[in-house]
Parts: sequence; C-alpha cells; structure tokens
Amino acid sequence: DLDDMASLDELNKSEGGSLYEQLTKVWRDPVLTRMFKLGMGVMALQQLSGINTLMYYGAAILIMVGFDSSLSVELSALLAFGQAVGIMISNPLFDKYGRRALMLPSTFVAALNLVLIGACFLDINRFKWGAVVGVFGYLVAFGMGLSSGPWIVNSEIYPLEVRGVGNAAAVTTNWAFNFIISMSFLSLCNAIGKPLTFFGLAAIAFAGYVWLRVALPETKGLALEEIQALFEGTPKGFMPVASSEGDAEGGGGGEGGDEGDQEAGPAWGRTRGPGPGAEAGVVTKTGVEGGAPVTTYQHSNAGSLNDTDGAIDDGALLRGPGPE
Repeated sequence: DLDDMASLDELNKSEGGSLYEQLTKVWRDPVLTRMFKLGMGVMALQQLSGINTLMYYGAAILIMVGFDSSLSVELSALLAFGQAVGIMISNPLFDKYGRRALMLPSTFVAALNLVLIGACFLDINRFKWGAVVGVFGYLVAFGMGLSSGPWIVNSEIYPLEVRGVGNAAAVTTNWAFNFIISMSFLSLCNAIGKPLTFFGLAAIAFAGYVWLRVALPETKGLALEEIQALFEGTPKGFMPVASSEGDAEGGGGGEGGDEGDQEAGPAWGRTRGPGPGAEAGVVTKTGVEGGAPVTTYQHSNAGSLNDTDGAIDDGALLRGPGPE
C-alpha cells in the first residue's frame, strides 16, 4: 500500500542518499569510479561495435549488396534469427563458463566479421554472398556475448547504495550511443564509403576487445563483497589467476584427504582482495599445498583477471602461512 511504498522510499534515501549525493560519492570514490567506467564502457562498446546499424538497416545493407527489395526483407529476417540463436545458446553458458569467457571471443569474432563485410564491399559484385555470410556471422557472434553480457555485468558490479544510479547511467549510455551510431551510419556510408565505415566499426570492436581484456573482471559466482574486493585490490588492472603445483585435485587436502591424492590442479580459488600485510595492488588467494593451507599474493600488473593465457612471473608470487 501507500504506507509501505513511503517506508521503502525513506529506506532507500537513508541508505543511498539523494541523487546528487550518490553522484558525488561516485565521483570521489576511485573504486566506484572504476565500476561506473566499466559499466558504462561495456554499454558504449555494445553500441559502437555496430549492432544496431545491422539491425535497423539490415534490409538497406542487403540492397546495397545488390539484392532486390523483397529478397532483402526476407534475408534480413533470417539475419535477425541469427542473433536470436546466439543469445539462446549463450544464456546458459554465462553461468557455466563466465562473463569474460563469452564476451571476449564474442567481441573479437564480431570484429573479424565486420572486417569481412568491409572487404566484400570493396568488390561487392563478386563477393555479395560473402557480405551476407559476414553479417550473419557478426550477428551470431554478437549474440553469443556482447548482446547479454553488458547487461549481466551491470546487474552485478554496483554496490547496493549506488545500484540504482549505476544502472541508470548504464542504460542512458546505451541509448545515447545507440542514437549516435544509428543516426550517423548512412551519413558515414555516403561520406567515406561503405568499406571504410565497416572497417571503422571493426577498429572500434578490436579496441574494445583489448580494453575488455584489461578492464573486465570475472564476476561469475561472486558475492557483492567479493566483486567490490576485485575493484579495491587491483588499481592498476586485473590480473591472471596464478596456478600452483600444490592445488588439490578432487577436494584433496580436506579432512581425511591423502597426500598422495594431491596433484597439480586448477588455478587458485576466488579473489578475496588484499589481505593483511599485502602491498597495495596485491590480490590474496587461498589454497592448499602439501596438506597445509597457504595464501598466495600476486602483484597487480597490466594483465587480465582469470586470463589463463597470461604469463605469470614467479617473482610476483609471495607465499606465506594461510588462515588457520
């Protein structure tokens, strides 16, 4: 009823403050600023990679390719189905493999398909079906990560006291860049040509891929406090997760576990943020080695969190006794 709504409104104001107070807090707090940059950045990347140029102008692009109007409308429906297929496939995979595991390859493959489309427009009479393949491949790749990923990331990274304004900023960014890219697409095609327009979108997508490798942490399965610890503990960029010869396999090292069952296993567990005695920009990880718990500290660098391709400098790992 109205009394309950009024009470809820008072509770929200007491916890988060006014809009001005929340924005001031975000501006002054470097951790919140990093969160907002990431949330708004992934939304901008989603639009600047060109998705709505292909969705809004799909039929027009196919006419540019050389198909007649009726066939272009039919093909554009098929292309939209391609994005739907990507989204349906990716939805269960986000929770299984994580946000980074889908968003990074999605961005990279989408960029490759934009290059293919631009290259086909250099001689569209010979390669018009190549352009169709490029558009379809782009939409499937986009649907696999960049379509849902930015919305998932924005739903997870903000603390409760600024979650409302954080999501509002993300949605505003999304629609603002949606407007910019959709209003400028045809003008760019006429001004600089279709190949350069698609090459430009590809360059933005490639740049976004590089940025995501550094700026996007893996938030799968983490609580709000753990997500905040990621942003607090890595001011210079997210890092690869170190693996260890002492990681236990199959729950080894627990009560009743045998030392013979312990083998080199997967990477250390969740990032918890800098622990006691850790230097600034150091992340604490806890595992089991030789039957005894240990804590691993890894210095911040320019790598990416949970990026198993990144090399780990042995000198950057400091080991000490783990928690009791």
